[in-house]
Amino acid sequence: MTTQAENRPQDGASSPANAGEEFGNVAKPRSVPARPLEREEFKLLHLAISRGQREARRSKIAQGDPPPAFLRMIRVTDATADDFLHHLQRVGAKYGWDRRRKYQDSNKPALEEMMRKPETRLYIFLVSNQPAGFCLITPIDGMPSLDHEQRQGLEKTAVIDEFKKKHRLTADSRAIEINKIGLYDEFTGKNYGDVFLEKIFTELFEKEGKYDIIYLDTRDTNHPGVPGFYRAHGMRLIRTEHLQSDLVPPETAPTWQPAPINRERVLIINGGPPKPWPADIPPPSPPDGPA
Repeated sequence: MTTQAENRPQDGASSPANAGEEFGNVAKPRSVPARPLEREEFKLLHLAISRGQREARRSKIAQGDPPPAFLRMIRVTDATADDFLHHLQRVGAKYGWDRRRKYQDSNKPALEEMMRKPETRLYIFLVSNQPAGFCLITPIDGMPSLDHEQRQGLEKTAVIDEFKKKHRLTADSRAIEINKIGLYDEFTGKNYGDVFLEKIFTELFEKEGKYDIIYLDTRDTNHPGVPGFYRAHGMRLIRTEHLQSDLVPPETAPTWQPAPINRERVLIINGGPPKPWPADIPPPSPPDGPA
């Protein structure tokens, strides 16, 4: 259950120079979480950005050169829970992502149900056609269900309503969640995270055009630069909670393998409508096993 909830600025610097987490905008050691994973409590930060806030921010920032062509984003069609969990483990195992109760095999049916929802989308980030990270988008009400005694903290719909009221958005403003996002270690420290996060913003705000709010949450057991990274991209803190740890012992976390990515499962997201993967280019294949 929630032991404390408060509205106060999140920890971490606000400038891009201090941004990090699974994106790793600066080359710094990334193997140690901001706080030890084995503590009984963790801090959960709820953040969001509205369409209007992003447009206002973009109007104040000089538009530079377009993103390099070797940084691409694809969407995996008919993505499964194993597809998602493989990337989750590869990016976030050192932060305990794969040890959270909702991602264990006992909750697999709820995860599969989440992956089948029409608004759920799994994107893979490519650097020179090599998988470099991922992003899972889910509807706000699309999180895996948990047993009652495992649920804790605020309902996300309530957090979104608070954001709407605070920023004078209409009650019918539509929200979507960045459920998980990150880069593999070998692609961090190169500013690729800035490009891929903005690609996600563009996809949800501009190309689909039906969302007014992008929401995410993050823990203080992630890299200490996380809040600064998101804040540097215009996201606003809504609320901070202190919750009880939900991690299972490390030896009980399973290992997941994704299904092969063939041409039929790949759509290219590159500045226009999704397109099939070119027939003359071999599709990317995720590396075997977690990092």
